[in-house]
Amino acid sequence: MRITVGLIASVGFLTSVQALAETYQWEVEGGYRSSEESAPYFYGRDRDAYSVSAKYYFSPVSTVGRPLAEAAFLARASSLNLLMDHHKDTFDQTYCSSEGDCTTIKSDDSESGLGVGFEYYVPDSIFYFAGQVKQNHRDMNTYYTNGEREWYGSQNSNRTSWAAAVGVTPVDGWLIAARIGEQNDFNGSEETIETKYVLPLGENALKLTAAYYVDGYDYRHRDWEAGADYFFTPSFSIGGTYADGDSYGVRAEKFFTESFSVSAEYEDGDYEESFGVSLKARF
Repeated sequence: MRITVGLIASVGFLTSVQALAETYQWEVEGGYRSSEESAPYFYGRDRDAYSVSAKYYFSPVSTVGRPLAEAAFLARASSLNLLMDHHKDTFDQTYCSSEGDCTTIKSDDSESGLGVGFEYYVPDSIFYFAGQVKQNHRDMNTYYTNGEREWYGSQNSNRTSWAAAVGVTPVDGWLIAARIGEQNDFNGSEETIETKYVLPLGENALKLTAAYYVDGYDYRHRDWEAGADYFFTPSFSIGGTYADGDSYGVRAEKFFTESFSVSAEYEDGDYEESFGVSLKARF
């Protein structure tokens, strides 16, 4: 699967309209991501994933003089959030124990989750805390074929996962945090050290990010990742990421008003290729 990145580039040429507001307290986002994974030897997976999230800030967030996408971060705005997501994986695997003795495994694996979380910046201090608890339900149907033999299996399960973070903001626009949690498709590595810095450049801005996965690799087989986004205007940015294993990504976000944005992202690596889009509304 080769997915064009033309949509990402075209976002930058869309015309913005007059801003409707300079503060917001709610943010709602919906997203879709399609991915294809092909690990060495015999494993393959296609995934369609959907998500909807809502975030409530304890105080109104001002966008004046800030990149719109990073207004809450630069304001050190504490919040509560709710997340609902669903993904469906289609597997197609063939394993041969010897010549002529091959087993084909096909499965449909779907998972839905509901999570709640928070971000809290301690007033008049440099400290930052965050956490999330998530409940997931999984259904998996598997079909096996070996020569003339065929058989079928199914299972379902529920699980609860969690993640927590503690960090500091030594200067305005800079966060350094350590995260820990149960490893799964949503939280990634159990132990991560990450940093984010938004540097104002007059009417423009530059965002720098980096992450190191302490326990060896995240669920996309990476030890570290670094990224940068340049804000050509407060409402429009283009950026990219690079991770070990020759994994890279490109992304863009455009606010057509201070209350509505569209973003797109493309990633490609040794084991996975994906494309995602999202819509965001604020009020």
